[in-house]
Amino acid sequence: MSRIYCFSSTGNSLYVANRIAKQINASVISMTKKNVSCNDDVIGIVCPVYFWGLPITVDNFIDTLNITNSSAYIFLILTFGSIFIGADGIVNNKLKSKGLKLSYYQKIRCVENYLPAFKVNDTSFNWQSIDDKIDTIIKDIQLKNKNNIGYSTFMNSIARSMFPAKNPNCDKNFIISNECIHCGLCSKVCPRDNIIVTKDTVSFKGDCEHCLGCIHICPKNAIDYKKFTQGKRRYKNSHIKVDDLLNLNSATGI
Repeated sequence: MSRIYCFSSTGNSLYVANRIAKQINASVISMTKKNVSCNDDVIGIVCPVYFWGLPITVDNFIDTLNITNSSAYIFLILTFGSIFIGADGIVNNKLKSKGLKLSYYQKIRCVENYLPAFKVNDTSFNWQSIDDKIDTIIKDIQLKNKNNIGYSTFMNSIARSMFPAKNPNCDKNFIISNECIHCGLCSKVCPRDNIIVTKDTVSFKGDCEHCLGCIHICPKNAIDYKKFTQGKRRYKNSHIKVDDLLNLNSATGI
């Protein structure tokens, strides 16, 4: 039996997880769940890197994940938009604390979509190269190949200290424009169930992931983070349906 645990805010990690799952006959499970038990022979973790570390949801999920198969083949695939090192070491350390370890790790560079610091530029992005790398990863997983896992460094700690989500009030920096139609998509895509939408207001509860899924998914581009994202093009992986993201990030997950 095989399963893949996935976290994704704009669809890149979900695209990777789905591609792998189809070829190894695995189910894709949301990381919005907690206290999950797993006895599968092959276990995957697919998620993005945030500030050289893990999304809060992923951090919490792995901490509470109960893997009862001590000989399980555990692989990690990280998607990212910029240079980083050491996030694989963070996951491996968490698993070691449970008497387990990563068997295999790869990273896949995808479209950079952290709007507070960058502009989305995927017009010349080579998806074929990503698909080729995923195909190689699939073959490695099917053969249960193993490779060397890195170590987390002081740079991971420094970068993580600047992660806005470490401040519980970071969601106070979101700006809702008059373009908002109160459709509720931002609330549905939020993995922390942090956004409340009524017919008149949009409010935040102080438990932000800073995944920016709400900004990217809004059909009216009505959400901004301070002034850093204003006027910038939004992004969603074109291979992933909006409903797939909503199902993945709902309170109950898929």
